[in-house]
Amino acid sequence: MERYATRNGLRKIQERMQTLEEQLSEVQKKMGEAASQSSETWHDNAPFEVLRADVAIFDRRLKDELAAVVGCQIREYPQQVTGGIVGYGVNVVIIRDGKEFSYKLVGYGDEDSDLNRIRYDSPLAQALIGRSIGEKFIANINCRKSQIEIREADPIKDEDLINPRY
Repeated sequence: MERYATRNGLRKIQERMQTLEEQLSEVQKKMGEAASQSSETWHDNAPFEVLRADVAIFDRRLKDELAAVVGCQIREYPQQVTGGIVGYGVNVVIIRDGKEFSYKLVGYGDEDSDLNRIRYDSPLAQALIGRSIGEKFIANINCRKSQIEIREADPIKDEDLINPRY
């Protein structure tokens, strides 16, 4: 599947990568200091081991962000929803097993599960994409069959992407 991001989403990924690189550099510096402080007892150097685990975490996160950027295509969100069909860049309201939920189907860099912004290539988004307003269907979500009805499909607005936590 092709990877899409808006210009803003790609900028967010690049900012996260820069922050991660700075944090990784700082942890590596501390790791060097911890290694030199206990050169005779390297096998009993708990601070060094903790920092080594931190380096591995930062390295993994950087690789994940880089994987999102490589080959990513710029694709802005549509200004309108054609025919009420759910797709990339759509704010969709659904009824799932009797409860109402609202999700924004976003590209790389704009995802935030706390704000119900899910990537268009997530399993839930994939179950919704291509469906029309009023359509009812059963989808396998999180290894569980769910009854879903599409209630609304509107384009994502710029203000929908403002992150109130920052």
